[in-house]
Amino acid sequence: MKILNTVVSCVAVASIVVLAGCQTPSQAKEAKAESDAAVAQAQAETTAVQEQLDAAKAEDANRDRAAKAIPGSTLTQDGTLLFTAEGQSVAKAEDGAMGLTKARIAAETIAKANLLEIIKGGLISSTVTVGDMMFQSQTVSTKVNGWLGGALLKTETSSEKESNLPDAEPVDQIVTAQASLEVSLSAWEDLQDYVE
Repeated sequence: MKILNTVVSCVAVASIVVLAGCQTPSQAKEAKAESDAAVAQAQAETTAVQEQLDAAKAEDANRDRAAKAIPGSTLTQDGTLLFTAEGQSVAKAEDGAMGLTKARIAAETIAKANLLEIIKGGLISSTVTVGDMMFQSQTVSTKVNGWLGGALLKTETSSEKESNLPDAEPVDQIVTAQASLEVSLSAWEDLQDYVE
């Protein structure tokens, strides 16, 4: 801010020097109008830069608050909290396609359970976690379970061992699921209404 005020002062001093060099009153009026416009523009630019700095500080403060209060989450650019968790299961080769389907469902269920545990560990206030509030309030429990219903799931399947032989025995497959959930800061802060 000090630098920006210095710029405005320099513009004002330059305008005084220009005014001193004018020979006629009309030239002085034109020079004064130009200098006033330059000072006004410099002040407007100073205000705009200060507003940007204030917005950046507020965003940093929100990001810091979210990182401290909600372990396991990341604050995204659009101001939402992003939670992610993984789950794994093994599909036995002898179970075929049905085994692979069961393993996928198991991995997704484990990923969602892990996601719930991360969310339950988040702080609503200085001493109250989401898990505490879910135990005390049916409304909070319903809200969090509703959030989990909107979690995005992505699964990948990989073999435990690879074989290029045509008559090789089938191999077990590892199914990995990743669950991710975005929650707005305002929705998270709404949970504070239920803290007694």
